[in-house]
Amino acid sequence: MSTVTVAARFCGPPGVANGGWLAGRLAAEVGAGPVAARLRRPTPLDRPLDLRHDGAAVELLDGAELLARAEPADLDLDVPAAPAPRIAVAAALPPRTDHPVPDCSGCGPHRRPGDAVAALLGPLPDRPDVWAGGWRPTAELPSAGDEAAPEAVWAGLDRPSFQPLATGDGVPHAGSPSPAVDHRRVAARHAGSPRHPAMINYGGDDQTRRTARAAGSRSV
Repeated sequence: MSTVTVAARFCGPPGVANGGWLAGRLAAEVGAGPVAARLRRPTPLDRPLDLRHDGAAVELLDGAELLARAEPADLDLDVPAAPAPRIAVAAALPPRTDHPVPDCSGCGPHRRPGDAVAALLGPLPDRPDVWAGGWRPTAELPSAGDEAAPEAVWAGLDRPSFQPLATGDGVPHAGSPSPAVDHRRVAARHAGSPRHPAMINYGGDDQTRRTARAAGSRSV
């Protein structure tokens, strides 16, 4: 049995691993193709956690407690049409001042790109249910050769899909007490994501789903 350690710099809520980052790390263990990751419990930072293989799936454990599981999956999700790059970048400016988790490594305005993913986002003026922004994977983030590591890519993808999902009181889902827990994330990498070139992250609520709330996002 091997171990996985999530560094403190890749936090979501204080003291807890960023959900997209952790899902991507587990997806890398599963391998190629669409992967589904479900985070069952908040995952602690800066200490080794057991990684157990279960057939084609992997499970992350803290002692006997199951924290997360990732396995091959099908991906069937509608994603909104991509905005023009300049419009996507402008949507994220100025950075939000009311972010519910400002130190989040994925999209927190207090974080520096490179030290974190720091994919800042905002709603598009003509499509407020779609959030978008620019993002540049840098050499400071984990990578394999000239490609950003899956955990960095998944963390970037996670941001625009969470923001449009609102709870009953209208607060973005990222502001809920445990935003990274018990949500199923499914993603596929159709090609490597190069480091350095700027990318667009965008996504919105998937209205085609009737049994559960869902959102889709892309990096292009």
